[in-house]
Amino acid sequence: MGTAFDFAGDVMARSADFFADATFTAAAGGGPVSCRVAVNRADPAIAIGGHGAVLSPGWTLTVRQSEVPRPVRGDRFVVTGGPTLAVDSAQGDALQVFWKVTVRAVAS
Repeated sequence: MGTAFDFAGDVMARSADFFADATFTAAAGGGPVSCRVAVNRADPAIAIGGHGAVLSPGWTLTVRQSEVPRPVRGDRFVVTGGPTLAVDSAQGDALQVFWKVTVRAVAS
């Protein structure tokens, strides 16, 4: 039996309002793994106090740790109806429920 956080993660991952169907493929090999991801497309530039802007990562995915192994640079996600996204970095949350994955669009 999981924790309340596991249960909440399950509910969110099943919701079409928060998560979308995707496939994950490890660069090291193996077949695609079905998963659900929350997609966040960041603004391309963030203003810094009126003195300019910096570029921010273009895409961030949130995916359940129970659905995919730790994503590493070069792994790929394909969101249904969306682009192919290559992993730049991934970090687990404090409760070990989700991976927060920084990705960039690449040619499929």
